[in-house]
Amino acid sequence: MGGSAGSSPSERAGVTVSRSGVTVGGLGKISSFEVNAGQGSPGVLGVVDRRSRPALVLAGLILVMVAFLSSHLQANEGKPRLKKVEAGPYLVSVWTQPDPSRTGRIDVSVAVMQAPTAEPVEAAEVRLRAEALTGPGTVTAGLERGAGGSRLLYHGNLELPSEGLWRVTVAVEGPAGTGQTAFELDVRASNSLAWLLIIGGAVVSFAAAAGGLWWLWARTARRAKLRADLT
Repeated sequence: MGGSAGSSPSERAGVTVSRSGVTVGGLGKISSFEVNAGQGSPGVLGVVDRRSRPALVLAGLILVMVAFLSSHLQANEGKPRLKKVEAGPYLVSVWTQPDPSRTGRIDVSVAVMQAPTAEPVEAAEVRLRAEALTGPGTVTAGLERGAGGSRLLYHGNLELPSEGLWRVTVAVEGPAGTGQTAFELDVRASNSLAWLLIIGGAVVSFAAAAGGLWWLWARTARRAKLRADLT
C-alpha cells in the first residue's frame, strides 16, 4: 500500500524507463532510439524496425514494376522492319511494337529521309495500309510526326483483328514527291491474359504496399502521441 502510494505517475501507468528504452504495458518496448526520434535523431523514418521493413520492400518492388511497365509499353521505335529502304525519292525505316506482333493494336514508327543524303523529312504525309494475306481484311491508318515521343518519327497505330500474315504498305507524300514500300508482319494471337495477370499482380502488390505504409504511419503516429504523453 505504502509502496504504491510512493510510486511515480509513470510507474502507476505501467511505464518503466531504462537505458535500453521505455516499456509500456500493452504496447511493448520502445527503444531509446525511437523515443528520441525527432530530437536530433533521424526522425519519423527512424522508427523503421524489422516488422515494418516488408512494407518498404513492397513499395520498392512497386516502383521497379512501374518503371519496367512504363519502359516496356512506351510507344517509341521497337522491332526494326525496314532500314533505309528506297520509297521513291525517300529512304524509309520502320519499327513496330510489340514483338512478336499480336492481334489488336500495333504501334508503328516511321522515319522518312531524303535520298540519298538521309536528311530527315519533317513535312511529309505518311499513311499505312495493311492487307491480310491469309484471309480477308484491310486496315488503314495515318501517322503523325512526333506522336511517339520523337519529332523525327511519324507514329500511329494499326488495329489488326486477326492472326496470320499481313502485308503493310507505307505510302509517303512530301516536298520531293511520292513513294511507297512494304513489309510483312506475322501476327499472333493476343496474349491479353498474360497482361491481365501482370497488371493484376501489380495492383495487388500496390495495395499490399499501401496497406503496409499506412500501418507504419499509424504506428509512428501512435508512438509519437505516447512520447508526447510521457513528456
